[in-house]
This record gives sequence, C-alpha cells and structure tokens, in this order.
Amino acid sequence: MIKELEIFKLALIESSQRSLQDLPDDKLICDSNSNKFSDKSCEPLIKVLESIPVFANLDGQYFYIPGRMELIKISTIARRLMFRARLFPADVVVTSFISLVQDMKLNFMEVRLLSGIETDKIIDVSESLKILPISEVTKFDFPPEVLSKSSIFHSHESQPSAALVRTRQLSFEILSESIDIDDTNDPRSRLMSDATTYDYWRAALFSILVASDGPIQFQQAYSVVADPGWLSSGCAGWSSGHTIPVWGRKATVLDAEKIATFFDFLSTADKRVLLALSRLQSARLRRNPEDQAIDLGICAEILLMANSNDNAEISYKLATRAAWLIDGGPSTRVATFDAVKNLYNRRSSSVHSGRFWKSKEKDDLMRQKAEISQYDKICCDLLSAIVKRGQFNDEVWKKIILNADDI
Repeated sequence: MIKELEIFKLALIESSQRSLQDLPDDKLICDSNSNKFSDKSCEPLIKVLESIPVFANLDGQYFYIPGRMELIKISTIARRLMFRARLFPADVVVTSFISLVQDMKLNFMEVRLLSGIETDKIIDVSESLKILPISEVTKFDFPPEVLSKSSIFHSHESQPSAALVRTRQLSFEILSESIDIDDTNDPRSRLMSDATTYDYWRAALFSILVASDGPIQFQQAYSVVADPGWLSSGCAGWSSGHTIPVWGRKATVLDAEKIATFFDFLSTADKRVLLALSRLQSARLRRNPEDQAIDLGICAEILLMANSNDNAEISYKLATRAAWLIDGGPSTRVATFDAVKNLYNRRSSSVHSGRFWKSKEKDDLMRQKAEISQYDKICCDLLSAIVKRGQFNDEVWKKIILNADDI
C-alpha cells in the first residue's frame, strides 16, 4: 500500500501541475472552478484512482450527510483533489482523502466572518474555536462572493478582516442507492443545529468585543469542509449576517490573551451579562454621542445593579459599586467613581433632553470622544472584574464595598 500511496501522490502532483494551464492560480477562487480542468490534466490521477480497488469502488455510489446527498464520480473526485493540491501539500491531501474513506468522519468548520478587528495570528478561544486571520480563511473553499469587495454581496462597507472558526466532526455514509435526505429523525441533524446555537456565538463575539475597543460584528456565516481530501465540494452552505451597511471602524486594541477567559465565563453567564454586552456592542456601532451614552449607561447599570430592588440614589450607588469592583487603589477608585457618575449624568441628559452636553456646556468633539472612550473602557473593566470574581449577583456587593471578602 505504501507504494500505491506514493504513486497516488505523484499522480496528484502531476495532474495539479497540468491544471495550471487550464486555470491559473489567480482564477482558482473556489473548488467549483475545478470543473474547468481538462480531461488531459486529470488523466494521470484518474488512472491511479481507478487502479486502486477501494477508490474505484466509490464510482457510482452516493455519499450522504444530513440534508445532502451526491452521486460520486471518480472524475469529480480527481478534480476536487487537484484543486486542493493547489492549496495544500499533496501528501496532506492524499492522507486526508484516505482517512475520510476509511473512517467516514468529516471535519467541517463553521465560519463567522468578522469585521472590526484584524489579526495576523491564530488565536485560540476554546479547544474547538479559533480566531483566524482572513489570509488563513481563504485557504478553504468559499464561493467567490464571500471575499468580494462589493457591498452588494456582504452588505458591509468593508471586506471581512478576520473570522471565528469552530471545528466539528460529523459522520457520513457511502450508499449504493439514494435515499430521502429530508429525514428529520437522523440524530446527526441535531449536531448541525446545535453547532449554530445563538448564545454560543454571541458569547464568542462578546468575548472579542470586551478584549478590544472595536465595533466587532458578524458579517456572514458559513459551513465549510475542513478536510483537504474531501471527495466533494468544500462549501456546505452559507448565509448572510447583517443586511444593512454599518460603520467600518476597526479596533486599535486587541488583548488576545483575555479572549479565552471571557469566552469561558460568558458561555455559561447570566443572560443579563450578555444583555449588557449587547449594549456595549450597540454603543460602538453608533455614530452620535447621545445614543452611545444611553447604551453605555444601560450596560453599566445592568452590570452593577443585578437583583437590586433599591434604586434610590442610583448614580451614587452605581459609582460606588464600580469604584470598589474595579478597585486598583484609592486614586483609581476616585477616578472610577467620578467617571461612572459622569456617565450616568450623560445618559440622563441624553434621555431627557436629547443632548449629550448639558445646557451650559459647549460642544467639544475631542472631549466628547475622550469621554465615550473612557465610559467604554469602564464597562469592559467592570466585565473583567466580574469575570475575575466569577460571580454576578447582589450578594457580593456588601462584601466588595466593605472590603470584607474574607468574612
């Protein structure tokens, strides 16, 4: 078998090199274009596949995963593998293909394209979830419109700049006859739906949001096969994220080391924490200071007034709790206290008068931006302090404010 594998690899390399004449690299784009590879280019690989019984027997059968079935043709397999060999080392493609045929286990990626941040490295969020630079994402088989510069396709002012990628495994079958692909009783279909749980992706998005200063948001969602040796099309489907253009600013700060910790906490956090962070995200997407002040004020109030039935002197209570929760020493507590009181005042002014500035104050764009940035950072610091304590309830406030954690 070792000799056959070497012949397989050499044939794949030869066919892939021949395919350069049919389709240069800049026209490759996605694996559906592999249909443009000529029969002459495919001939060396097809001959080898037909000479190995375990592969030759696939011809004319069907592969099945929940919601999808496709007739298998050796010529189609050859073209798909040739396409992948243009992106990955030939031995990687061969090993992946053989593993798939033997184990019937397909690795697929759920991809949520992001705007608002850029990264040049892979960031681990959890064991199965990573943040990828956009350069890594393009190695897999997307339809051409995914990375299009046209807002017609992705409804955003800029291309995606990174992606959240979750890797999952799914069993598939090779069948001699076609069957009903709409069988809702197939237990594997539950894996597919569970993999796109709303709260899971929201916790992931908010983890990046708090670890950065950018208006992080999803663009589109895709399911993409991760195995280079997959015997069919690599793109299993896609759907749109936002439907209207939004502000295209990017983060200037990204603390990658905090993302995994935030995600671990937010995955099981009280829903009110996620509600607070949805307001933080909303504030970063706003264009005017009144909206930002209202959103940030609500965010702080949710985080600081959990289960509180006494709303008297609310600005003082918010400021006191924030000062002791964030702590950092006397001078930091005083600065936090003043900033949170100011935030609440800005929120109240925006709600009641429609103005960020009080009547006697003059508009000052630079000061306004500085204040909004300060309030945004305080909301992130509050979440960081809550994550550090591992608690979000009213019982802890007495101990925090009285500095009585040991009691």
